[in-house]
Amino acid sequence: MISRMMAEEYDDTRDAEIDELLKKLNKPALKSIKSPDGDIIDCVHMKNHPIYDNPLFKNHTIQMRPSSYPKGWNKEASKNQNHSMVMQLWTINGKCPKNSIPIIRTRRKNILQAESVERYGRKDPNSLPQPKPTNPPSNTTNEYAIVTVNSPQGKFHGAQADINVWKPKYGLWVALFLAATPLKLVGRCSRDFMVMTSLDFLFIGLLMNTKRQAATILDVQDPRTGNWWLRLGYYQILGYWPSSLFSNLKNGASEIHWGGEITNYKEDSQHTSTNMGSGRFGYEGYKKASYFMNLEIEEDGVTKPPESLTPFVTNQNCYNVIRNPFHPQLGASFYYGGPGQNAMCK
Repeated sequence: MISRMMAEEYDDTRDAEIDELLKKLNKPALKSIKSPDGDIIDCVHMKNHPIYDNPLFKNHTIQMRPSSYPKGWNKEASKNQNHSMVMQLWTINGKCPKNSIPIIRTRRKNILQAESVERYGRKDPNSLPQPKPTNPPSNTTNEYAIVTVNSPQGKFHGAQADINVWKPKYGLWVALFLAATPLKLVGRCSRDFMVMTSLDFLFIGLLMNTKRQAATILDVQDPRTGNWWLRLGYYQILGYWPSSLFSNLKNGASEIHWGGEITNYKEDSQHTSTNMGSGRFGYEGYKKASYFMNLEIEEDGVTKPPESLTPFVTNQNCYNVIRNPFHPQLGASFYYGGPGQNAMCK
């Protein structure tokens, strides 16, 4: 009887904590839009931006545009740029009013999927991949197939990549993660990503849902404010991370990672069948494997391809990376991905 009462009290306390978090996360909406995949998008006025939940930003003035752009990264879309190249699924059913921002509504089931109420929306900084000369299978729940470039002096102030996925299974959402800070907007299953690191780190992910989907992701540090800006394609500015959130990233990033990540929960002691990229191994190549191309870094205000790329794969029987020779049209590029569970990956 006592055990049952204690369990009920625990459940009541947890329910109250979840209700409190939902109230904090879900801001008053000017308009709500039901996405075809079942998600609800709330259009929240800029004055209710989630950034103001952080005491550090009580008097923060939102920067509406980057103060400048690195050489080679044009401010406007080129005439050949396809503006409909990337579309979020919910926009089929409407768009948000002026001076509002779209935020996916957090539901109780989303919080219950986290390891705890306190950890909801936070990415464990210890899950950041640590490339090594040899890459044996890991017992961790996060698995990677990536390439990296390093600058011990922390001179990187921007990065970009064109990402291509063939016949992906999941909806198009942008997933943004910041270590130990609840700024996760949206995230599902496997993630194809570009991540820049120092002792702080940013995580930028993209999932897509059409027969073939491509997108350009750019992340640039504003030289005047130090804010880290994110652009999708050459015309759509998604927002920024304020420089005051960081310590070392204020001065630039020391590493850049491009590639894929999955979460392996090892249910029933079996490897997950979650696809990375298109669900095909990198060696399967064009029209099958997903790829990153036109990788670029920004140093001293100038953009250029990285001089060297180091591959890192957690378990090559499940997912892998194949680097390509430099190509005039494709630039620095690589194929990556895999099906997860298979005869060699159990």
